[in-house]
Amino acid sequence: MLKILNKKNIVNLIFVLIILLAGFLRVYRLGEVPKGLQHDEASFLINSSSILETLKDEDGQFLPIQLNSLMDPKPALYSYLQIPFLVIFGNNTFASRLPSALIGIVSIFLFYLLIKKLTKNNSLALLGMILLSVSPWHIVNSQATEEVILSFTFLLANLIFFLKITKDKKINLIYYILFF
Repeated sequence: MLKILNKKNIVNLIFVLIILLAGFLRVYRLGEVPKGLQHDEASFLINSSSILETLKDEDGQFLPIQLNSLMDPKPALYSYLQIPFLVIFGNNTFASRLPSALIGIVSIFLFYLLIKKLTKNNSLALLGMILLSVSPWHIVNSQATEEVILSFTFLLANLIFFLKITKDKKINLIYYILFF
């Protein structure tokens, strides 16, 4: 019994519990609260559906890199990320918001890695992870169909790659490519 409760297993258990808590806070009633879609969410959903069916966005552009819906340009990446969820769950609010929730969970994991890489302190990394997972700002942005959480996640990943490049003695071309 004591072999099972070693420090590494306790840390792993805490890590998994934090990820499960973060997942619950981001997915619970995802398609219901807030009720309906705000205009950016609706725009992404319309474009995702259109690209899925015709390979063109609502303006008729073939596999666009940028969406120009309602004269409000935005990157098309989020619309592409929505497509598998629309196929699986149908054309609804839950499917529209699920990529953000999952990306939010990934950002919590990346935040843990970043803190651990900077401080080499597992307890501090877990503390940062729990604080981010219950942060109202992070929860709201993880439940909305917007680019904010995607940008935050890419920023965290980029910082991790930067630290890998600057702290590792060995040059790894993959880290340079991913960083740039």
